[in-house]
Amino acid sequence: MRLTFPHGESADVDLGLGDTTIGTADDSTVRIEGAGVSANHARMHLSPAGLWLRNMGSPIYVNSRAVAELALLRAGDRVHLGAVEMLLRSSDAPMPVPAEPMPTDEVREIEHGTVVLRGLSGPVSGQVFVLSDVLRIGSDEQAQITLDSRYAAAEEARLELVGDCVMLVSTSPVTPRVNGWPAQQVVLAHGDQIEVRGLRFMLSAPGLAKRASCEVRAQEAAELQQEDEDAVAASTGSATGAWLRLLLMALALAAGITALLLFLPSW
Repeated sequence: MRLTFPHGESADVDLGLGDTTIGTADDSTVRIEGAGVSANHARMHLSPAGLWLRNMGSPIYVNSRAVAELALLRAGDRVHLGAVEMLLRSSDAPMPVPAEPMPTDEVREIEHGTVVLRGLSGPVSGQVFVLSDVLRIGSDEQAQITLDSRYAAAEEARLELVGDCVMLVSTSPVTPRVNGWPAQQVVLAHGDQIEVRGLRFMLSAPGLAKRASCEVRAQEAAELQQEDEDAVAASTGSATGAWLRLLLMALALAAGITALLLFLPSW
């Protein structure tokens, strides 16, 4: 997990296992200066069970919600300590959508209705949106997740279920984020947190294919397509060769008949 500072109060910090202290004190693991930041403002604890944030006595907000004592954090969360904003990022950026096309006609192993987008904030908080094929987010009335047209484009982003892989495609100048990373066209995984125009969603799909397997499937589809194209080309080339041989034989026969007529003695 990586702790980043969108407004430059500190350099990015890769969080290691154990405690990370944050504040203005000289002995803080992450020392930051800013209005409203106290000497020992917060402590983060990373373990295999997750990343926990402890309030050490000063106001802290996670995704605009006050933290009284403890909060479980996930990649993509925004943490405010006074005037300082911190953004949590996953250690690895989301995988870009494979350049090769994904197979669209394969049988899905994942059950219908088990790929859902859960709203985490704002007007979509607590709502569940099922992804069957395409799920659009925007101000257009045909969008499955409708946003206010005063600040949102007709389509901000869309999710596409291709086989057992989910793609996020951004269609807005304001780039969505996935696990804290700007994302234009990426492959999603179960548990990813998606931020679109300040609204937060979590993709819930336990049976979803892993990102790497989506890339493998795309490569396999490309190889199969190339094999088909090579077979068609070979077949076409073989047919062309046969016609060419017949044409040459016909020309040779015609030339032989012409020569025979020209050189036969006249009676």
